[in-house]
Amino acid sequence: LWCSACRKFDANVLSHKQVKETLTQDFIFARIDSESIEADPFTQRYNARGYPTLMLLNADGSVIKKLPTTFNPHTFLQSIQAPLSR
Repeated sequence: LWCSACRKFDANVLSHKQVKETLTQDFIFARIDSESIEADPFTQRYNARGYPTLMLLNADGSVIKKLPTTFNPHTFLQSIQAPLSR
């Protein structure tokens, strides 16, 4: 990854055991490389302007919640679990 914030997010958040478990159990995790052919349509559809862009989507692709960039795994878990508890 060329994005330093993305590398930091991977190292501090995505590598955390509880985050891995939650993402595996409750979500379908997807990552779109900014240089891939999927990036341009994704960027346009979701108005993604920076890296990393984090969001929860429904199965139909509608946005449930745009997530703040955090490097704290506990804060990240709170932000993804809150929409599930509604």
